[in-house]
Formats: sequence, structure tokens, C-alpha cells
Amino acid sequence: MSIDVQSAADHLIGNLYFRLDALPMVAGVLHPDDMPETPAKTIYREMCRLYLSPELHLSAGALESALRAVDFDFGYLSQLQTRILPEGTESLREYVDSINRYADKRDMMARLHHSLQALQDGAEAEQAIPELMQQLVSVNRGSKQQGRYIADVMADVRGQIERWQRGETVAGYSSGFADLDRIYRLIPGELSLCAGRPSMGKTALAMQIVENVARIAPDKTVLVFSAEMTDSSLALRMAGASASVNTHRVNNGLADTEEYKRILDATTKFDSLPIWIDDSSSISTEQMYYRAAMMNAQKPVSLVVFDFVELGADEPKKRGDGEEQRISLIARGLKAIAKNLKVPGLALSQLNRSVDSRSDKLPVLSDLRYSGMLEQVSDVVLFVMRPEYYLKRNQDCFLEHEEHREGVAYLTVAKNRNGPVGRVNLSFVERYTRFGNLERHNLNY
Repeated sequence: MSIDVQSAADHLIGNLYFRLDALPMVAGVLHPDDMPETPAKTIYREMCRLYLSPELHLSAGALESALRAVDFDFGYLSQLQTRILPEGTESLREYVDSINRYADKRDMMARLHHSLQALQDGAEAEQAIPELMQQLVSVNRGSKQQGRYIADVMADVRGQIERWQRGETVAGYSSGFADLDRIYRLIPGELSLCAGRPSMGKTALAMQIVENVARIAPDKTVLVFSAEMTDSSLALRMAGASASVNTHRVNNGLADTEEYKRILDATTKFDSLPIWIDDSSSISTEQMYYRAAMMNAQKPVSLVVFDFVELGADEPKKRGDGEEQRISLIARGLKAIAKNLKVPGLALSQLNRSVDSRSDKLPVLSDLRYSGMLEQVSDVVLFVMRPEYYLKRNQDCFLEHEEHREGVAYLTVAKNRNGPVGRVNLSFVERYTRFGNLERHNLNY
């Protein structure tokens, strides 16, 4: 099909306006900013805004009201109705491809203009040319999808459904920890918040859950948005935990031959796991949604992880709304990703300092930063506390058993919208930053 971009946009919107159920497929591969500057862009942006909102509902009536609120000229729609006929899904995909090609060309021209302008402003060719080539390569590789697979996804594996075939009635994915699974599982459409003070092991726990889900569902993709750590740092940490090797010794050339062999062997175990890591340092929940939706359109997503909430780039609509409003926007955006893509969401968050001032050091919901909105939006709130951390610093700390002075982590499910709450204990090996199931028989209870 050969069609100019404006006609492609008209045909796409002419069909979507009367087939709103087709929007999720299109939104997964077309960002509103990539539409040409026509009335179609306004309609598409409002469609996506309504679809993404956790509070609003995309319908013909809601869309009409949204367009009236921005003083849209409905004569454009009337004109579309006289010349656009209903078309099939394949035609819609071709229109989307045409618009995306237009957007890539537009981006490339903008980058060329920027580099040429730099030359005119006095930059040396030796400086401008490498930058220009890097920019053009980033467009060619697909600037809309940023991130890297750990390795290619195992093809045609269906092992994830075997548990259901055995007659199990529980939903969602296992965390990989037997005791925790008794009260908490990763349920599609739900947002879980894992919170704790620094050095409690939140990221380590999350990445072990990522690895577990990737192994359970190898034909799906686990998405990790890491605003705090680089993808290489996360991968090294995962390999070290898997191999029981201290990565600090590896980083500093202190590991022995056997340790290097174990961690190198461990890296190959991740080659077949469908884990995609996006380590953009400043990313909004809207950007996360579109990247996740694009991935989901290509291959189903099993889990979305964001580390961590406070580093999200969402901006309040009004200057002066403050940090609480910003966190509120991020929380609602993360919930919308889980709900609209029908996948489990897991977000990490820091607790405020008040927990450190209490003698037991056990977190409660009021310890959440901006606790009202985070508690309200999250379906599950999970706290991590390690007594060993405090005891090493000669601070008071709650101990359920004397044996918990070392190598034990307390995980408290403080909120569970669709299940029980309570606390479970896991093992934690600090030098490897690795959690595990606790061997109860060794602790005499």
C-alpha cells in the first residue's frame, strides 16, 4: 500500500473512531507524538489519554466530551465519515507502519538539521560527524524501543501452563519462595509495592522474582525499568547471586579462579531467559506504558518491574503541586500499566526514616513515603526488613527467634487487596545478596 502520511492518519482515525476496541493494538506500536500535525493527532492523543487513565473510561461519549473540552472542530469527523469506509486489522497495521516510517524520517531530518546547525555554528567536522552517525544509528535501530534483552526468548515453550493442567486453582505467578506464595502471588492487573529502608535487599528480591517468572513463562517477556542501576549492574548482580559469588570481589579482581568460573558459567544460564532491561535514567510512566505496550504487541509480557518509584519522571500538571502530587501521578501511572496490559506490576520504593526511630524496626503502612496515595493505589504492599542490618550497627531490632540474628529477612504483606496479610521469613545471604526459602527444621520451630 502506497499512501501519504496524512491520508494514513485520516484512515486510521476514521476506523478507530468507530472501533475503539482496536485501540490497544494500535497504541502498543504508535505513540501520539509520532502522528502528523493534523486533527487526527488530537483525536488519537485523547483516545490514548482516556485509555491510559486509571480513573476514566474510553467510550464514544467520553471521547466526544474530551474533544469538546479542547475545542475540536467536529467538521473534520463529518468529512471523514463521507470518505472513509471500515477496513480490516491488516489495513490498520499498514497505516500505523506508514505513520511510524514518517516519524522515523522526521526524526532523522531533525537530527541532520541539528548537526548541520552545529557545523554552521563553528563545530569541527571531526566532532560533528561521529555524533551524527550515532544519532542516525539510534534512529535506524528503532528509537521508540530502548533497552536490551538478556538473550533471545526460548521459542515455543509452553511449560508455564503445566501447573494449571495439574489442577491448581491459584492464579498468577509464583514469587519463587514457597512460604511467600502462601499469602502472595503476582496477579495480572495488580500493582504490588515492595518497600524498605536502604540496604534491605529490595532490588535483589525483585530481580530474583524476575528470574523466577522468566523461567516459569519462557514464551513471555519480563520488563525491568531501572531508573537507579544500569542494565550491566543488574545483570552482574543476578549472575553473582545465582553463582553464590561476591560481586565486589569480582569487580576488584579479588575473586579466585573457581569464583570467576562459577560466575562466568552463571551468566550463560540467563541466555535463554526473556528478560528485557530498560535503564533509562529519567522515564515517565507514560513512556513506560508505550514501551511496554509495544513489547506486549510483539510478544506477551508476563511482569513489569520498576526500580524505583521516587525516580519516576512524571511531572505535576501545575507547578507547585509538589512531590506528593508527583508521586501520586507515578503511582496511578504504574497501576494503569498493570491494569491496561493485564500483567502483574511490581514497583520498589524507599521507606521514610521514621521506621529507624522505632525499637522494633518493623515497617508499617504509615512508613511509606506519601503513604496515602501509594497505599491507596497499590493492590499489595510488601515490606522487607533484615534484623542483621540493624544488629550489626548495635541498634535495637525485633527478633522473632534468637536464630534470626543472622541470615534472615522478614517479609511483611501489610496490604493485600485480594488475599491475606501476614509475615513470612526468608533466608538472606548478605555477601551474595541472595534470598532463599528458610530451612525451618534448623531453627526448631
